[in-house]
Amino acid sequence: IIFVLALPAVGIVLYFIWGRQRVPRKSQKRWDEVNQRTFLKLEQNQTVLEAISDKGIRKQVELVYRLSDLPVWQNTRTEYLKLGEEMHQANLAAIKTAEKFIFLEYFIVTGGKMYDELMAALYEKAAAGVEIRMMVDEMGSLSTLPKDFYQSCAAHQIKSIPYNPLSPSLFKFISFRDHRKMTIVDGRVAITGGINI
Repeated sequence: IIFVLALPAVGIVLYFIWGRQRVPRKSQKRWDEVNQRTFLKLEQNQTVLEAISDKGIRKQVELVYRLSDLPVWQNTRTEYLKLGEEMHQANLAAIKTAEKFIFLEYFIVTGGKMYDELMAALYEKAAAGVEIRMMVDEMGSLSTLPKDFYQSCAAHQIKSIPYNPLSPSLFKFISFRDHRKMTIVDGRVAITGGINI
């Protein structure tokens, strides 16, 4: 859009070259296979739906399920974390409870106090045998990710990979970024939102 506004003739040509491309077929096929296997395990329990007495809420729940294929569960709790410090403390507390796995996915990872405390907690859990996987958007963390991040993770048995690594293709480099920010512990606790590390 910036190119189109600044240089309309050139910008429109660039848009038709790069702006309209889609997800590569190989990636789309992999995503479809994973989604198909996952969605088979995510059927909506009708008893849970029927237990919702408020008709307005039930309509919203049914809409979410129709649009996303993600069911509503009972006996869950959501807590709003207003500040980054609250999210960081919740992350550390959740990581301490991990027994099986910890999955992390972040757009921007920057070295500092929060990063050091988080990694120390992850190293401790990895040493205790908890499986840890971490995915970082390579574009989002291009200038902020500590230089020894991947080596340090490997040395502590943490599987870490960059999402959509830098490529000579301008399209791949700019598009399809992973703006998610989440920590998932044992499939029981998820901390997600707009706060990076």
